Amino acid sequence: MLWIRKYINQTPSFNYFETHISTIEKTVETNPALCIETCKSLVESICKTILANQNIEHDNYGQFQALVKQTINCLIDANECYKDDLCELARRIASVSQKLAEIRNISGFASHGQDINHISMSTTMSLLAYKITDVLGGFIIHYYINHASKRDSRIHYEDCQEFNELINDNLEQQAQALFKAWFVDFEPFRGGKFVDSELGMIPEGWNIQPISSIFNFQEGPGIRNWQYVNNGTKFINIRCINNDIINIQDANMISDEEAQGKYAHFMLKENDIVISCSGTLGRKALVLKEYLPLCLNTSVIRFTPRINRQLGFLYGYLGSSLFLNKQIELASGSVQANFGPIHLKGMSIAIPDNNVLNQFSDIVNSIIQKKKNIISESLRLTNLRDSILPKLMSGKIKIDKLNS
Repeated sequence: MLWIRKYINQTPSFNYFETHISTIEKTVETNPALCIETCKSLVESICKTILANQNIEHDNYGQFQALVKQTINCLIDANECYKDDLCELARRIASVSQKLAEIRNISGFASHGQDINHISMSTTMSLLAYKITDVLGGFIIHYYINHASKRDSRIHYEDCQEFNELINDNLEQQAQALFKAWFVDFEPFRGGKFVDSELGMIPEGWNIQPISSIFNFQEGPGIRNWQYVNNGTKFINIRCINNDIINIQDANMISDEEAQGKYAHFMLKENDIVISCSGTLGRKALVLKEYLPLCLNTSVIRFTPRINRQLGFLYGYLGSSLFLNKQIELASGSVQANFGPIHLKGMSIAIPDNNVLNQFSDIVNSIIQKKKNIISESLRLTNLRDSILPKLMSGKIKIDKLNS
């Protein structure tokens, strides 16, 4: 289904339809009746989603043809110069969709029972339904994305991914620019005296201290494949950390008994900062309460400041080129880079007194809070969508009830 998939890939909130598409593609030859039935379900789901996005009521139990016509008619703008032609096209597409519905009704695999001796549908018919669905659904989504989606009354955070990533990147750049200005270029302290140190010239009154005296750090346990379970407590690995966000959707799990037992001291807490320490270095993320419960794993190190108020300093340091370059310098391994607590124990940093550290941290802490708010809202809206959309598709929730 090249056309439909092309456009759902452009609209992350439509990824829900990938399950329909996958079922259709797998059953077009092996189970024609189920394929045809899923084709109809896909078109219905597309139509109902678009109507709900546009805050237009529809009859969940109405005729399939009427649903398709209503959807296409709502998409065509009144000022469209080819409105009459598009409406005629909509009428013809609706008639094709009606025939598709009739085929489904006489060959239903799941929704309509059949005598076990009835004549099975042929793959020729399921292939036709497959192609018709791609054309019909593809046209609807194409027109929706290019002409009507801006009229939506529902906002999908994931469809604004580039915009929100831009905001997050901007906030991250602010934090890193501040860290570089204060702790690499020493800009706020240029008017004072500088002294020589093992790390170079530093402002007078600053000290060289091991980072172990400022931060706590811990690498996760080595969890093995045989410990994985289908239901339990999720644990983090490097592939979960990306763009300062932890993606726990595809994280593997260990049993709750292990998580709460021998791995209890590896359970992550809100405002822990995790970094990658094997293979791809430089990945970092702040742990949010929405990610919990979540267990640490090998190849990932968690950090906490010894003074909670200095979270901002820790965040700035771990995201800085100063720290990344030191990671790369100290990492061992001929096949892939490995960096761990043994390297951290040998690292030092120039720091001012606590008053200056707290002043810097307070500034960056406000940036961290903004980032947390953006990511938390993203997760909330995504979870809301995932819980409501299937109910909208099934008719368990109606638009008028949502509005009230």
